[in-house]
Amino acid sequence: MRLAGETFPVCTGDTVCIPPGTPHALHNPGPEPLRLLCRCAPPYRHEDTELLE
Repeated sequence: MRLAGETFPVCTGDTVCIPPGTPHALHNPGPEPLRLLCRCAPPYRHEDTELLE
């Protein structure tokens, strides 16, 4: 998980709180498919998405 410039591992059962407006990315380096549950509050709006390199 990359969150506001910091990178750290995320494992099964972990929770990551991402404050609104915080740049973030999730990468799966393993061979198994990544499955996650995303909960957004306020609700997600596609027009709020900004893709960063």
